[in-house]
Amino acid sequence: MPCIGDSVPFLPIFFRGAKPVPEWQINPLASVYQKRKRLGEETWLYSCTSAQALDYPNLFIDCGAQYQRIIPWVMYRYGFSGFLYWRVNYNFNENKNPWEDQYNIFAHGDGNLLYPGVPGLKGIEEHIPVPSLRLKLLREGFEDYEYLILYENISGGEKAQRMCAELVTTTLFWEHNSKKYHKARLLLGGQIEAVFKTQN
Repeated sequence: MPCIGDSVPFLPIFFRGAKPVPEWQINPLASVYQKRKRLGEETWLYSCTSAQALDYPNLFIDCGAQYQRIIPWVMYRYGFSGFLYWRVNYNFNENKNPWEDQYNIFAHGDGNLLYPGVPGLKGIEEHIPVPSLRLKLLREGFEDYEYLILYENISGGEKAQRMCAELVTTTLFWEHNSKKYHKARLLLGGQIEAVFKTQN
C-alpha cells in the first residue's frame, strides 16, 4: 500500500542479480489505476509487513476490525480489481500450532488467516479449515466492494467514488470508526434498491 504513493515516500529495494536497484513510482491518483483497467488490464493490491511501520490497513491480529474491512474499500478507491496476500496458513508449514502461536515476521497473524480444524479440538468433529475473524472481516469488506461495484454500474462511478472517499482519504488516512462501515453498507443498499425500484 505505501507504493501507491499518496501517503509517505517509500523506497523499495529490489535485487537484479547481485545489484540492488531502487524503484519508486509516484501514482497518487486513482485515475492512474483506472486508466490501466480501461486498457483491459488488471491491477491488484498487495498488503505486506510495511503496514507495521505506519497506520496502513493490514491483516494483523493486534489491530482492530476496521483494519481488515477497509482493505477492499482501498481497492475500490484506487481501481484495483484483485487482492494478493502472501499466505493464509504459514504456521502450518513451520511446525507451529496456530492455535497457540501466531507470531511471524514481527507481527501476530501475518501469513495466517486459517486455523487447522482437527477432530477433538475445540469441539471440532472433522478436518476442516477454521476461518479467523480477520478473514471474516475481510470478506465483509469484499461484500462492501461488491455493493460499490453494483452502485457504480447503475448510477455512475462518480457517486460511488464520492461515497468511498468519505471512508478512504488516502491509504494512510482512512476511517477508523467501524460503525461507519455498517452505515455505509446500509446506505449503499438503500441507494441500489431505490434505483432498481425506479427502473421497474
